[in-house]
Amino acid sequence: MISIRRQALIANGLLTLFAGLLAVVPRSREAGQLLTLLMGCSLVFSGLGDYCGWERILRRFRLGAGESSDQLSSRSSRNG
Repeated sequence: MISIRRQALIANGLLTLFAGLLAVVPRSREAGQLLTLLMGCSLVFSGLGDYCGWERILRRFRLGAGESSDQLSSRSSRNG
């Protein structure tokens, strides 16, 4: 299974790619540019603050899929 950190990176990359594609289409150019700008700022913030919102969201979904918080906390403590 792919780690949560890698899933978050994939989600960020896909969202940024989608925003870039929106910026190419004339009708949605402004929305695409704005979304690309926001994603860029978000990635800079994530890098500087070592905080990733996608990671938190994905952890919530994983908890909803049947894993208990004890299993996740013991797994994350082993990973560092």
